[in-house]
Amino acid sequence: MAIDQTPATTAKSLLNGIDYAGLIGGPLNAAINAQVMAAKSTWEFIKEVGLNEDKDTGEKTAVTVEFAYFKDGEMMKLIVPILAIVPIPCIEVSEIDINFKAKINASSSSSSEESSSTAVNAKLSGGGSAGWGPFSLSVKFSAGFSAKKDSKATQDSHYSVEYTQDVAVKAVQAGMPDGLQTILNILSSSVTGASPHGEIMYSPVDGSLDLNNVGKANKRDFELNLRDESNLKVPNADVTLKCEQHDLSETGPNSFKLLTAGDSDLPVHLGVGLLADNKDWGWTGPTDSNGKLRFSVWIVKDKAHTITNDTVFQVTASTTIHEKPQTITIPISVVGQLPAPAITIDPDTINLDSTGALDPSSLNLTLTGTDVSGKQPTFNYNAALNGGLTASCDPTDEHGNTTITLQAESSKLTGDTHTYDDGITVNVAGQTKKVKVIFTKK
Repeated sequence: MAIDQTPATTAKSLLNGIDYAGLIGGPLNAAINAQVMAAKSTWEFIKEVGLNEDKDTGEKTAVTVEFAYFKDGEMMKLIVPILAIVPIPCIEVSEIDINFKAKINASSSSSSEESSSTAVNAKLSGGGSAGWGPFSLSVKFSAGFSAKKDSKATQDSHYSVEYTQDVAVKAVQAGMPDGLQTILNILSSSVTGASPHGEIMYSPVDGSLDLNNVGKANKRDFELNLRDESNLKVPNADVTLKCEQHDLSETGPNSFKLLTAGDSDLPVHLGVGLLADNKDWGWTGPTDSNGKLRFSVWIVKDKAHTITNDTVFQVTASTTIHEKPQTITIPISVVGQLPAPAITIDPDTINLDSTGALDPSSLNLTLTGTDVSGKQPTFNYNAALNGGLTASCDPTDEHGNTTITLQAESSKLTGDTHTYDDGITVNVAGQTKKVKVIFTKK
C-alpha cells in the first residue's frame, strides 16, 4: 500500500498560513504606540507643571517656586524653576522580546481487511433403467456450488494546530534628550538667591589699586548690576555714585572728584586723589537695558603722594528698585609703594670759560614720578667755581618740567682749566642730579 502524503501536505499548508506579520508586527506596533504616548505624556507634564502660558500672546514662561531663607542675618529669597527640582517622566521601551512557537499535529491511519470462503457440494444420483438380462441399473445425478468473500477498509485522519506566543516588554526611565537636557541645565543655572527688596551687585569684588601703576591708563573698571526681588534686570534705573575716603589725614574725607566721561566709552569716572570742594558731590546716571552701570577708578598721578598703601576708599552706589531704596558700599584698597621720582637734565654738561661764555645757557629739567607738579629745585655748586656760575628756575609744571637758566660772572672765574663732575648739584623732590662743568681758562 502506498504511503499517504496528505497529512504532511496539510501540515505544511497550515504552517505557511500562519500570520507572522500580525504575530510579530502587532507587539512591535503596540510598543511604538506606547513610546509615542510616553513622549506625549512627557510634553504634557512639562506644559502642565513647568510652564505658564500667556493666553493672549502664547508666550511660555517657566514656573518658579520661591523659598525664603536667612543669609548673613538678612532674609533672602531663592528662586528655583520647578522643572529643575521635579523629576520629569521620560519613559522609553528599551527592550521587546517576542517568542513564538507553533505546533502542528497531523496524522493519518488506514487499515483494510478481506476474507473469502467457497463451498462445493456434489452428489451423484441418476435415474434411468437399463436391463441387460437379469440385471437392471437405475442412476440419479445432482450438483451444488457456493462461494463467500468479505472485505473491510478503514481510514482515519487527525489534524491539530497549537500556537504559543510570549511577549516581554521592558520600559525604563530614559536619559534626557540633548535638547531637553540643555534646557534643564539652563534652568538649573538660573537658580539664584534674590533679596526680597532687590539688590545692587558689583564686580570685581577685589577693587584694589596699585601705587606702582597710577594714572588713567591703569584704571580699575567696575560694573554694577541691578536686580529686583524676582532677580530680574532693572533697566533705566537712576544710580547715584558718591565717594568717601578713610585714613587719609593729609587731605581729609574729601579726596574724590568726579571726572566726566570725556574721551572714554564708560559713563562715569572717579579719580582717586583729586580734592573735592564739596564732600556731598555725586553723579547720577541710568543703568543700561541690561540693568548695568560701569564706572572706573584710578589713582591720579600727581596726587598719588597723598595716598599710602593702607588707604581704603569707598564708593557708595544708591538707587531705588520698585520704590525700595538700595545702597551698597564698594571698598577700594590701595596696595604697593610709590616709586621714587627721577630727575632728568638735558643736556647734562656745561662748557664754561673764564670770559663768562656759557654753552648752553639753559638746561631742561624733567621730574618723573607721581608727585611732580609744583616742585622747586635748589642748587649746590662746586666751591672751586668760586660762585662764578649760578642757576635759577621756576617750580615744575603739572608735567614735572621746568627750565634752568644759567648765569656766569667772569670776575669770579679765576681757576685753572678743569672738569668738575659735580659742577652743579640739582636737588628736587628729595632727589639729586649732578651736572658736569668743563671750565677753560683763557
